[in-house]
Amino acid sequence: MEEHVFQIYRLESLLKVYNNLCTHKSTQKPFINDDDMNDDDDMKFAKENMLIILLSMLYSVFDPSGLNLADKGLSVPDTLKESIQSIRNKWNCIRQPIARIRNNLGFHGTVEKGTINGTKAFNDLGEKGMEDAFDLIKALVCFARQYVMQRKPS
Repeated sequence: MEEHVFQIYRLESLLKVYNNLCTHKSTQKPFINDDDMNDDDDMKFAKENMLIILLSMLYSVFDPSGLNLADKGLSVPDTLKESIQSIRNKWNCIRQPIARIRNNLGFHGTVEKGTINGTKAFNDLGEKGMEDAFDLIKALVCFARQYVMQRKPS
């Protein structure tokens, strides 16, 4: 379970970077030391890429060939079983489009076909799905913190 917690904390750090990009004002000097990043198109591109990386990292927490937090055989303390079930239910609602985003834009896929399929997946996810993804990340972070607190000796 420690590997899951570590991955969730990595996910949280990516969320912070994404939020930092989103709240960046074009009149401010970017926190990235690159004079070319002042261009609004470059900033938009950076935000879009960070969102793809963030959603790809979310996928990796549930990846069946990796950590697979969705695995019902995973050992979870009794006090967190309800929380993990809620997380798994939230994941199941957005799993398909996020998998397609990750596979077509995140780490795999070709430029033309991957972009078309990945963009369609973003459209399929929609605004509600994006809100659900961000809510899921927050729920994962809360779960990880609760898990760590329970593991600490009294």
